Amino acid sequence: MPLRPSARTARDHRERSGACATHRGYRRVLGCLAVLVGLHWRSLLIASGLRATAFSSAASAGRPGRRGGPLALAAGSSSKGVQLVTNTMCPFAQKAWVALEESGLPYETKEISLYGSNGKPAWFMKLSPRGEIPVIALPDGSAVVDSESILDWVAEQAPSMAPSDAAAGAAWRRLLSDRLLPAGKRRVQMGGGKEELDQALAEMDVALRAAGTDFAAGDNFSVADAAAVPFIQRLAANYGIPKELTALTAWWGRVRERPGVSKTMMQSWWWWW
Repeated sequence: MPLRPSARTARDHRERSGACATHRGYRRVLGCLAVLVGLHWRSLLIASGLRATAFSSAASAGRPGRRGGPLALAAGSSSKGVQLVTNTMCPFAQKAWVALEESGLPYETKEISLYGSNGKPAWFMKLSPRGEIPVIALPDGSAVVDSESILDWVAEQAPSMAPSDAAAGAAWRRLLSDRLLPAGKRRVQMGGGKEELDQALAEMDVALRAAGTDFAAGDNFSVADAAAVPFIQRLAANYGIPKELTALTAWWGRVRERPGVSKTMMQSWWWWW
């Protein structure tokens, strides 16, 4: 059965996490979700809540505060350079990909499947014991797991990607996790919730108007903007952006044309649960 919008359980908060992973409850919910018109079966993958190594630059990266302590993961193997372990249909992996592309940092990608007989190889499970993507594998054998932590890492490594207004960046990312993602999930899964989603989008429009800049947290494209890309892409494709939200519409028009963003926009994609 679909969860009530007001339920405050761990599952309610999965859309707030920064990773995609298969979930043991897949078969139990398959029957209920299969009736949803227009959803690809791969969108049944659910994001769960592993947090990664915290970086001192989290505040300057415009990252909202998160509950719980950091978790550092040691990699089972190392590569010659920075490697993004990803799946191009995962929205959380996409925002990490956008940030890396826009940063200009050197990196390579390794795409894996999260399901089936070829999914989640042993080397990957050493990097991410919960089997979640995205993961940054570092040359020293360590790993950064969870897209939010990866955004912080990118902002630390490439200061041009840090929001010039850290408070605005943190508020924007909090708006995404606390308002947009839950509202979008209910809109798709339950078929209702249009007003709630429109209100969340309107709050984003207000934030952009208040900033008075081309991007979410300053005059530069930052990790705050990268954080929103996959979710606005999916919602705009399925429902459109209300025409009265001119600031959000203009922001998306600028952002989607950036080479580092357009490169990541796949024709097939998952939602964020």
